[in-house]
Amino acid sequence: MTLDEVLGQLQPEDVPTEINFNAPEPGAFPPAFAPTGGKDNPHKPFVFHLNEQDPFGVVEIMGKKHLSVNFTAVVDVNGTERKINFQRANTFKNDRMNNSSIGDLIRSLDLQEVYEQNRQETGDFNQAIVRTLQQADARAAGLADFGWTVAFKGANVVYKTNASKSRKRNRPEGYDTEPWPRTADGTFKPTVADPATGEEKYGNLEITRFRIAKRDASATVGA
Repeated sequence: MTLDEVLGQLQPEDVPTEINFNAPEPGAFPPAFAPTGGKDNPHKPFVFHLNEQDPFGVVEIMGKKHLSVNFTAVVDVNGTERKINFQRANTFKNDRMNNSSIGDLIRSLDLQEVYEQNRQETGDFNQAIVRTLQQADARAAGLADFGWTVAFKGANVVYKTNASKSRKRNRPEGYDTEPWPRTADGTFKPTVADPATGEEKYGNLEITRFRIAKRDASATVGA
């Protein structure tokens, strides 16, 4: 069969008229669920899992070192467990914050009594946090709002669904923050374009806010 005969068998509607050169890479997948926290998609319960490798570390913020934790939030999505990897919290707290993100994580997991016992036994703030979260691994459940985020290194900009306005970086090596683009009806667009190259990317799910657990609705550690 000649090439002309091959092409002659194809109907015009069978031939792609455009190639989207800025589409996400093949094999890239959209997030498991839409951003939460709104009326139509409220916050979600999650089960806390410490990272198997390097669950604890040190992060430097404003010239001071702070304890950090790396964990996975396991969320039920329509009957299927989905792992939301690469979640982080740390002990940094400024004067405008009631608690650090690790403090709010522990509160969300309803671990006050566990933490206070560990604080009494260890006599050390950081050791008590580490022991508390180790005991909670794969056993404690919390509540959180989730959002989408994607960072573009070349443009030094990060897009977040929970950002309400643009914010400039506070250090040269940092990232400018931009609100996630929306469609005409106000919903979040499925992808966002790299300002430098135009390449579209899906967002990564991340916890944007810990919700504080009710005393009678959380998992029990040590049961």
